[in-house]
Amino acid sequence: MQHSAPHIRIVPFHDDLAPDFARLNRAWLEESGLYEPIDEVQLSTPRESIIARGGEIFFAIAGQSVLGCVGVIPDGGTSVELVKLSVSAEARGRGIGRTLIDTVIGFARERRATVIHLTSSTLLAPALRLYREFGFVDVDPPDASPYERADVWMALNVAGSHVRD
Repeated sequence: MQHSAPHIRIVPFHDDLAPDFARLNRAWLEESGLYEPIDEVQLSTPRESIIARGGEIFFAIAGQSVLGCVGVIPDGGTSVELVKLSVSAEARGRGIGRTLIDTVIGFARERRATVIHLTSSTLLAPALRLYREFGFVDVDPPDASPYERADVWMALNVAGSHVRD
């Protein structure tokens, strides 16, 4: 499933984009009342908390405007975690979220990951619909989660067979 938002280019993280990563994610976290202190670690130190762990942050850019972003963190095994998917309010509905998820799927496959997992909230119904459109399925929660807001755990098998929870 390839999606492409017209006139959007996807670029990997560089330090000049760190403020945009924080801005875009603070906006949806605060808008939905889901901001937690644990979020600040990734938002204030993306190089250390995501990139240095073998992950990447991808940005959707149109002209000079950063309209969206997503992070992906390898877990040290055969899966990766999709984190902090965000599209600015004015750019929603243009396929940017889909393009960013496609990018994460490509990243996972390049690294021979078999599963992409994520943590979310039932308060984020549009995001959950988008994940399900890509084939993410609900899975059992892990033994522990750093997020109080977490009440949805999903996974997508990118190796070709069904994800088991």
